[in-house]
Amino acid sequence: MLAADGPELATCALRSVGMYGPRDRYYLGNMLAMARKGNRLRLGSGRARFSHAYSENVAHAHLCAAAHLFPESKVAGQTYFIGDHYPARNFFDFMEPYLRALELPVPRRSIPYPVAYALACVAERVAPRSTFNRFAVIQTCVDHTYRHDWAAQDFGYRPIVSPEEAFRRTLADVKSGILPHTCE
Repeated sequence: MLAADGPELATCALRSVGMYGPRDRYYLGNMLAMARKGNRLRLGSGRARFSHAYSENVAHAHLCAAAHLFPESKVAGQTYFIGDHYPARNFFDFMEPYLRALELPVPRRSIPYPVAYALACVAERVAPRSTFNRFAVIQTCVDHTYRHDWAAQDFGYRPIVSPEEAFRRTLADVKSGILPHTCE
């Protein structure tokens, strides 16, 4: 995409962080499916932070960038991270309100990162299509925090949906059955 940027075509790259929202079939779906199966385990110490982005906020960022994108503009040829409100939280802390609202078990016991990683290595060989894999362990146990300060500075991006409203809308979709019970 960025290689295509030039005097005839202006491009930029927007990198959204862990995106969730209506019709999410991966981010929330997998965690809810595991909770419905009775999973009560957390991965890692709970100190790792993960940035989240509500889907409508990400769509808004695209509109903001497009409004400022033209050949040789400040935005042209650049890469921007798009996230929501800060500070970033641990993935399980982010999920807890959803689990509580759906009366699903909230994981309390944790598996240390090195143990979870080793188990994921084995799981990949035994069940290669499983959502429990090294990628999932790393995403959960290692900090993945990004800020959208440059997007705010260069094209005025600010999240338009509050965390409370994003939670309300997403929960309504989950309860209405839009989100799948399993993601396999």
